[in-house]
Amino acid sequence: MSIKKEAFGALACGAQVERYTMTNALGASVSILNYGGIIQAIRVPDAQGRLADVALGYTDMKGYAENPGYLGALIGRVGNRIDGGHFSLNGKDYQLARNENGVNHLHGGTHGFNQKIWNVIPVEGVMADHLILSCQSADGEEGYPGALRVMVTYTFDDACT
Repeated sequence: MSIKKEAFGALACGAQVERYTMTNALGASVSILNYGGIIQAIRVPDAQGRLADVALGYTDMKGYAENPGYLGALIGRVGNRIDGGHFSLNGKDYQLARNENGVNHLHGGTHGFNQKIWNVIPVEGVMADHLILSCQSADGEEGYPGALRVMVTYTFDDACT
């Protein structure tokens, strides 16, 4: 098991995007970007034992920066659409960013989890490798109430699970 970190590209704002690739004893691998927590590639053996990438995605940063289909990305704070970008909680009304044709709020908004640079902690193990990703969403971000800390763990082992 091993974890390799490499440059993948940069955003228009200059933020650097890194790719972390976890590879197991069979040579199979999973590649995760710190941008959006995106699963960029999953290379596993086919019926003849040849490695093939089975993830739907892009080969460069430009595709992911535009990514209208949210391919491979973590989404949130909400996964799905909120009609009109409006909801009520505990008697208080909230208006969220309307990022779907200016009408609805979709998958966390204009600057949802899919658009964040996540902090990554690689953890190499004997039985499995892990990537622990974390980010914060401030109170009021995209119109949501409350501050939020999010952690996601990706795990890959020799059984390709």
